[in-house]
Amino acid sequence: MALLTGTSPRLQSPGLPATVNHARLWMSLLVTGFFAVGLLFKSFIFVGGEPVAVNYIFNGLFIGGMLAGLLFTSCYQPVGRTIALLFAFAVAWVTISSAVSGITMNYVATFSMIVMLAGCFYAVPVVCLSVGFEPWRLINVVSLVTIFLSLAMLMVAPGLTTDPESGRFSGFFLSVAIACNFFFLSTVLSIASALRARNNAQFYFYIGAAILSFFFMYITRTRSVLIETMFCVMVLCTFSPMRRGLKMLIMAIAAWLLVLGVVSGTAVSTGLVSLDDQLEEFRLADGSLTAARNRNWEFGFERIADRPLFGEGLLTKQTEGGTRDLQLGEGGSYNQIYDPHSLPLSLSVQGGIPFMLAMMSVIAIVLFRFVRRFGLVRALQSPDFVLVATHFPVMTLSGGDLTTLGNMVEKTFWILVGALEVKNALVRPDDPRYRVRQPLSSIFDRAPQSAHA
Repeated sequence: MALLTGTSPRLQSPGLPATVNHARLWMSLLVTGFFAVGLLFKSFIFVGGEPVAVNYIFNGLFIGGMLAGLLFTSCYQPVGRTIALLFAFAVAWVTISSAVSGITMNYVATFSMIVMLAGCFYAVPVVCLSVGFEPWRLINVVSLVTIFLSLAMLMVAPGLTTDPESGRFSGFFLSVAIACNFFFLSTVLSIASALRARNNAQFYFYIGAAILSFFFMYITRTRSVLIETMFCVMVLCTFSPMRRGLKMLIMAIAAWLLVLGVVSGTAVSTGLVSLDDQLEEFRLADGSLTAARNRNWEFGFERIADRPLFGEGLLTKQTEGGTRDLQLGEGGSYNQIYDPHSLPLSLSVQGGIPFMLAMMSVIAIVLFRFVRRFGLVRALQSPDFVLVATHFPVMTLSGGDLTTLGNMVEKTFWILVGALEVKNALVRPDDPRYRVRQPLSSIFDRAPQSAHA
């Protein structure tokens, strides 16, 4: 993983316009292919059981192509020394954890984690920004495609849009867990795009997309994501530098109160919708938001207490804590009982407490550096910052797995974190130019070409 340090060069070489134009085309295709493979393999091609090796091979090929393209075009971008050292420590520590576990496949999982970090934290953000495209906008485009595919499936074959196990809406996606997160991303990023719309047509398109995405996300009946979505939208609208943001926030609150006060009230009063059924569908009837997680958390703490230093290996969720062989056939061997459903607990059972601290510190430091460079108000205007800063603590309660190459949701999260760090690396902490109202992508046009420029 090419994590370099030093003064940042330009991501585009002004002296080679023809080369850059061709590179922009095929590197854009590589990024698009990376997203397409991750979503199509998971949701359409391998629905009955994902051949893990095939998915990982294709992901590796796309990431390798992007890294080669960055090297060929000299568009590589340094990141912070502390971030590089933390990643190096995490990789070294989890390698030792693989040796301690005695499971050979944990070495393969470690290598795939390295590939995932090199691709998602580094290659995808740098490639996107080098061709003049904000990573969060690319994620928005991809998520909107899945929204419209979900709508088409709902109209043509509604039975295929429901998760057979939970009975909750999953749309285009294979599982509700993936679906609710992409509906969340689509809602928030569509609102962000609407705030930046250049004309009324764009504005109403993104507002419509956000409403549709929010509706799909709502019927997944996912509590944490629902709250997370509303919070992110409120922050982006509140801190928007344009008056449009305040108007959108007022309209959103009014619409939400209208839905709750009129539509829901009428449905409940007429018996069309049962309030008890709604509470049960959102798992609120038991009176505890964390009741479903308590057992997983307690089991996770017990396992961490047994192996606090090196954990049970990255594949602990697939090998039941290292007590069984890994199954690579259809359906895999994932056991949700061995998933603590908490990010710090999950990282700890995988690689031990030091591994967890290193990985968590990377994200925390990136967020801190972003605020330090751009200021709190400017940071809260940035969709990628708001998403990462909100989703990071939420994962402490709702879970997450930031070490696997196969999970598109977590790869998307690393892309957003990486985008923040690339921007951090291009701006000095005391530079006042980037605390004003302007697109953060403009920093790539103003970055110094060398330390002596």
